[in-house]
Amino acid sequence: MTSAAYKTALKNSRDYTELKDAEARLEQARRDFENCFIEREDYIKTTEECIKTIRACSSPYSRSR
Repeated sequence: MTSAAYKTALKNSRDYTELKDAEARLEQARRDFENCFIEREDYIKTTEECIKTIRACSSPYSRSR
């Protein structure tokens, strides 16, 4: 594997991990909010952060649809 291919694979792997972590945090925030463990403001802040991460880590092909 060339250096450029390795770097691309590593970046894609990091992006995928960040995407899955953000999805998990988003789901946990939803459950916490529904069960009154966190306030609405905290839920909104977490949701905004997660959506920003999800958009940044998503494939450009899926965003163009």
